[in-house]
Amino acid sequence: MKRFATLTLVVAALFTTTARADESPRRGTFEFRANRYRPDVDAEFAGRATPYSDAFGSGKGWMFRVELTRSVLKTFGTFDVGIGAGYFEDSGFGRLPDGQSSADRTTFRIIPTSLSLTYRLDVLPNGFVLPLMPYARASFERFNWWTSGGAGGTSETGGHRGRGATHGYSLSAGVALLLDLVDRTLAREMDNDTGINHSYLFFDVTKSTVDDFGSSKSIDLSNTGAVMLGGGLMFVY
Repeated sequence: MKRFATLTLVVAALFTTTARADESPRRGTFEFRANRYRPDVDAEFAGRATPYSDAFGSGKGWMFRVELTRSVLKTFGTFDVGIGAGYFEDSGFGRLPDGQSSADRTTFRIIPTSLSLTYRLDVLPNGFVLPLMPYARASFERFNWWTSGGAGGTSETGGHRGRGATHGYSLSAGVALLLDLVDRTLAREMDNDTGINHSYLFFDVTKSTVDDFGSSKSIDLSNTGAVMLGGGLMFVY
């Protein structure tokens, strides 16, 4: 029993760190994120047609996003309110009105924007900073989209013309690894020089529903598949 208690204390010492007395105030976070993404445009056809796949193929692409948050409540963990924006692009060959493939390249672009609420279990009540920080996020999403190129065909985006915006929401859960443990001295110097308290490497899963809350008149930009995998770097400032 004593050996187990000793081992527990050793592990806790290795994998936790107390907040420094000279640490700069924490106000929020800034993160860079990348997700594997494919818009679920073909879902509205329920298998009767696959206009998006016909034009752009069946693979997933990369969606890149940035998120800026502000801490609004610090209790058993931290609650952050944030805004975000990003970019996604997919290229292929659209379809002409007669169903034939166009010789001109068509590009489908999305600029996703979001308003989010995030909970992070980052600091325990006794002042210990966790090296593995679990977190959860709920976001209101607005995906601004448009097509360019092509030769007049519209079926490459499921029959929706030109440009538009689709609203929805997403739910995320993940874990972040505290990178300060790699070099505590460097982390302290970065805080003194830039005001960045901590840096993290994070991974998460996201369930997105971006279809104007079930509207049959909107293009479905939810992620194809059950969840979307992602990761990136986060800085606490």
